[in-house]
Amino acid sequence: VSKTTFQREGEAVAAGVWFARDLISTPSNIKSPEWFAEQVRQQFKGLPKVTVTVLDARRIQSLGMGALYGTGQGSVRPPRLVAIEYRGGKSDEAPFAFVGKGITFDTGGISIMPADGRWRMRTDMSGAAAAAGALLTLAKREAPVNAVAVLALAENMPDGNAIRPGDVLTSISGKTIEVLNTDAEGRLVLAAALWWAQETYEPRLAVTLATLPGA
Repeated sequence: VSKTTFQREGEAVAAGVWFARDLISTPSNIKSPEWFAEQVRQQFKGLPKVTVTVLDARRIQSLGMGALYGTGQGSVRPPRLVAIEYRGGKSDEAPFAFVGKGITFDTGGISIMPADGRWRMRTDMSGAAAAAGALLTLAKREAPVNAVAVLALAENMPDGNAIRPGDVLTSISGKTIEVLNTDAEGRLVLAAALWWAQETYEPRLAVTLATLPGA
């Protein structure tokens, strides 16, 4: 029995929601930036008109993404930048961009947050999960649109290599950023991902998705 358009669209929406939900619910001893990137690769594998690009820590650093690299440098699990590109529209049409904050666990860094509720910080990558889920739905619906999701993935930890309050980072745009509170890491990773998305894809519209920091 052939599926109706309504059934196909419903299944596509459900797939995106389930993927985002499962990413958010996964505990952070499993959910590293590398693991997150691999889940995206597997989920989009074989889907037509989709390209997944993963930048590792070395590439992030070489591109001058000091804000993203700096956020993740206190963790033994290095950052990743993931781009999911779906080309369902006209070849000359600029894409929509969804840029997601993907802090796979947030301690607050050196500006460590209060212990109460800190376990919930495994969900600090919900923006990136929502962006990935949106692209999965678009691809499965075969929507007639061009879109890209850019996911800034890092773990914000307070080890001896972590950034400190008062440090100055150089962003990919060339602007410098003085870090007053290391628990304001979301704006750092989004600054890197948004600028890279702008320069790489020249989107007609960019939407950022993020959880709010304790700071």
